[in-house]
Amino acid sequence: MPEENSNNTSEIRCPRLGSPVTFSYCETESSGQPCLKCISCWTPYFDVAAALAEKLGSENLDSYFSRQPKPKVVTLIELIEKARKTVADSKNNA
Repeated sequence: MPEENSNNTSEIRCPRLGSPVTFSYCETESSGQPCLKCISCWTPYFDVAAALAEKLGSENLDSYFSRQPKPKVVTLIELIEKARKTVADSKNNA
């Protein structure tokens, strides 16, 4: 197992992206929150739950990871709507 201080340089293959990522990417993802798969992906390498509990607090960690992720179709629809709004806003500002 890598030592905890090497987690920011170690890389694993992300099952969602299909490419190598560091723990720091998974810890903050694009929304600023940890990836919901972060614990299952990194547990074989170090005590990721303890590292996240230190950052988020154990109560926040439990509530964050106990929620169910949105279905992919819902996420895709939300992204399409966000893109449409961005295009409409850029046309209005032009």
